[in-house]
Amino acid sequence: MRYLPVAVEDLEAGRVPQDIEIYTLGSPTNKKWGQVTAGYVEKLKADAYGTTSSTYADFIQTQLSETADERANTAMIIFGQSQSSSMAAQTALTLIDRGKATQDSSKRSNGTPYVQVIMDAPVTLNPSRFRKEEIIIGFGLDGLFSSITRPSHILKGVLGEAGFLEKVAQILEKRGIKTHEGDDEIQLKKEGRNAVMNAMFNKKMPIDPSRLKVNIRRGTYDVTNPPFRFARRAFGKIDSYKDKPAPIGKFLVQDPQLDIINTDVHKVRTSAVRGTHIFSVIFSKHEVKKWGVGVDRIQRALGNAA
Repeated sequence: MRYLPVAVEDLEAGRVPQDIEIYTLGSPTNKKWGQVTAGYVEKLKADAYGTTSSTYADFIQTQLSETADERANTAMIIFGQSQSSSMAAQTALTLIDRGKATQDSSKRSNGTPYVQVIMDAPVTLNPSRFRKEEIIIGFGLDGLFSSITRPSHILKGVLGEAGFLEKVAQILEKRGIKTHEGDDEIQLKKEGRNAVMNAMFNKKMPIDPSRLKVNIRRGTYDVTNPPFRFARRAFGKIDSYKDKPAPIGKFLVQDPQLDIINTDVHKVRTSAVRGTHIFSVIFSKHEVKKWGVGVDRIQRALGNAA
């Protein structure tokens, strides 16, 4: 959304807007469209996050330009939420290790695209020895909180999911993308999903700032990764700017609780968000209203250009 106003201004002025492509990557073990082999599932059982991240990195490489100049001018943001946040970090690290991306601006002149990582509510960075129990309880409390505070949203989501997926299936089938729902396929994908869940519960996924810079956003009430010390620091910092001009880094908090090796606050930036585990603004009525206004302006701009 933040790039939309600039794109609209470019269109209205008759300029070609900046090219921004957004890809939503599903899981190889998705019940309907995922497709895995027995060999791939065994790899997931051995290294769930490494295997999945390697798959995503392979796809990203196919989308990069073959021209060095275009790659040098390409910037990527890899985003993941909850358990997929560590997949985002691992995918970026895989690309960096392969020499297909960098976080060193001086290397972009060699035709290497720049990559940033955003991790929202990273449950896999929970360092507690009770992490499995805390994650399960946290998911349950977050779902309960959402059902109480946003019951109509939850109900619409549950009732509308089947119809939405059916429409998506029809569109994808026209593009040659079919569902894979045979009994054997579903069983394989179930084993793969269980392997990923087990990794989330049992495998430590620390961030090493010497290898990767990341931006983390944590909910102040997210109990999948007990936030008590973090929340105190966050609210203490935010309240300190009451009735004063606040700096850009108002919501940046040095996080004492995440599983980070040799913590470097300059390379691991954690922002506090007043919310629970899932704090997306996508369904905010104000955000949707902005989308509507943006779409109207784009249509007018394109109409004028024609």
